[in-house]
Amino acid sequence: MAAVRQDRHGWHDRDWWKRHFRTIVFVLGGFYYWDNSYWYPALGYDPNYSYDNDGPIYAYGNLLPDQVIANVQTALTQDGYYSGPVTGSLDPSTRAALANYQGDHGLAFAGYHAMSSLRMECGYRHWGHDIGDEDTPLEAGLGFAVAWGKPGGFLGREALLRQREGGLKRRLVQFALDDPARQLYHDEPIRRDGTIIGRIASGMFGHNLGRALGMGYVTHDGVADPDFIRSGRWEIEIAGAPCPADASLAPFYDPKRERVRM
Repeated sequence: MAAVRQDRHGWHDRDWWKRHFRTIVFVLGGFYYWDNSYWYPALGYDPNYSYDNDGPIYAYGNLLPDQVIANVQTALTQDGYYSGPVTGSLDPSTRAALANYQGDHGLAFAGYHAMSSLRMECGYRHWGHDIGDEDTPLEAGLGFAVAWGKPGGFLGREALLRQREGGLKRRLVQFALDDPARQLYHDEPIRRDGTIIGRIASGMFGHNLGRALGMGYVTHDGVADPDFIRSGRWEIEIAGAPCPADASLAPFYDPKRERVRM
């Protein structure tokens, strides 16, 4: 089992879940929804149900969440790490077996939040949190991936060219909190010189940097260019309190991607 995507932890009622997701199943004592190869807990779909696993479960071969976990339990049993019944539930004994297996094979028992932490350090965008169908590649800092010279062009090319020539009024910026004791998750207000101009799209603690990291879109009446980012006094509002932060258009860890090429 692999659970490596940042979870959309949110409590919604049944009507909201049905409007936003077509595939919702009842397994493991709760309701799960399907989103891009992962099963996530549909928190609040029925408030009377609980979850023994609140993280995303990677699914393959159209398997349900309990079938994925049952396969993991079977494999752990065959390798001598698990001696309990094959229940399809990620109970404490199954978690312990996974931890022992990973420890014996030199794999860090990091949990699914590790991927979010690592991607935040490197500035990797997450579809659904940091980028979506309402964000342009230029605003998201992904202009390098646009094939401007593609034969025959592409849908939206002229609009992107106008945005590139006129300058960006909205762009994705990365932040690192000064206070290592504070945490970022998402939706925290972003302040520049005391004025709220955006919100954090996603956040996580960066263990290589020893600081909480986040990224979010900021807007500006003029052009949100690098000078605008460098010259501002940036704060992220956490529980009503402004927390000073550094702002950058480049990742805070390995900005030149030198370690990736090793």
